[in-house]
Amino acid sequence: MEPITILFYVLSSFLVLNENTVAADKTTVTVEPQSQQINIVQDNLFTVIHKDENVSVVEAPQAVILSQVQKDASWANDMSRFTDKDITFSSQEGKLDSHITLTYQNAEDLRAFGVWYNAEKNQFSINHVPDDNLQTENGQQLGNYWVFDGDSTFSFTLEPFAELPAHYQKTYYQDVDYRDYKISVSEPPMQK
Repeated sequence: MEPITILFYVLSSFLVLNENTVAADKTTVTVEPQSQQINIVQDNLFTVIHKDENVSVVEAPQAVILSQVQKDASWANDMSRFTDKDITFSSQEGKLDSHITLTYQNAEDLRAFGVWYNAEKNQFSINHVPDDNLQTENGQQLGNYWVFDGDSTFSFTLEPFAELPAHYQKTYYQDVDYRDYKISVSEPPMQK
């Protein structure tokens, strides 16, 4: 089994962000096999600041996240397999969200996300990880996997930080409106 290199709920899996890890409280993923498109909506982005090897403090400063994205603004190397890529940001009620749209060439491209396609059964599957708090109306849990029909659009929601201990939470909300904020993201530099 291949390693999962892109976490749906971690913005810094998609973009090169050098300073901190940026993640989302809730992430909704929609896979459209017919159009070979995947949409990822990350709700309530926040940063994880590593103060030392053992402690992380969680913050949600919109201006800091957007300035970091603007400064770095390049797609991560794992995004090279996707032919079309787009990311937009929006803000509602003091919370920053992102919407990522990717187009893939074949179902094998989704393996980096931990989404596997079984051609014999015409099914997509992902590992069942209880801490991800996965919810779906399109799939069914079979043992250690969530299984989805290969001919139909399917979606699922992840909330891996739903039960984050209170001592890790330190929230700072800024009253800045970034509605429909568009970032131009460049391709990563070529690897030598």
